[in-house]
Amino acid sequence: MDLPIFKMDKAASSNNEAMLLAKQKEIPEGTIVWVLNQTNGRGQGNKKWHSNPNENLTFSVLLKPSFLPMEKQFVLSKMVAVAVAKVVSSFCSDTFIKWPNDIYVKNNKIAGILIENSIQGQKMYHSVIGIGININQENFPSDVPNPTSLCVETGQKYRLEPLIRLFQQSILDEYEKLKKNHYQQIESYYDNLLYKKNQTVRIRYKNKEISAFVLKVDTSGFIHLLIENKEVLFAVGEIEFLIEKTNEKDA
Repeated sequence: MDLPIFKMDKAASSNNEAMLLAKQKEIPEGTIVWVLNQTNGRGQGNKKWHSNPNENLTFSVLLKPSFLPMEKQFVLSKMVAVAVAKVVSSFCSDTFIKWPNDIYVKNNKIAGILIENSIQGQKMYHSVIGIGININQENFPSDVPNPTSLCVETGQKYRLEPLIRLFQQSILDEYEKLKKNHYQQIESYYDNLLYKKNQTVRIRYKNKEISAFVLKVDTSGFIHLLIENKEVLFAVGEIEFLIEKTNEKDA
């Protein structure tokens, strides 16, 4: 039986709506709140997520990973990135996961993920996972540095309803692995798709541009970079990857 998808014509943020829904009623894990016209979508940090109305997928998934130890919290982020990347890769070759959980096709961003956890005691009570995926949009604002979409990549238009079911099922499939403590399967897939792994990249750290060699992302979410022959760990938000082809900041 298909899990619920609550479809809304317009809202500021699917994450906000999903949080309100979770407070008002008991809803099953995997339930989706899908907003056709998201007017104030949020990304990592203070970034915004732009999406043309009715052209893309902007939705939130509710999960209740109380079984997950706090020290394994970032594996949830990896799990969602893997689930989204698997669906995207069925349409597009050269699909990657850019740390921490953006989905790229070649060097362009096709999807972003924002996870907001509710903590009770030492456990995660519930997680609202906001996902934005560019599907049919072909023109983007000039201040969006490196966007792409399924339509741009494949030259085809897509029906949104079947696609959102694909993403829902993929997330639930990977979530089952998490429940069964199959962390290594998730981590290995993430590692295999890690954007620029074993390559030299340009990053910005403390307003300084430096070269770094990408090694891995560990279970706690730190990225390991080789800088001047020394392995250095960075937390999410500490550095910015620079887009080589345009020398602009990444989204």
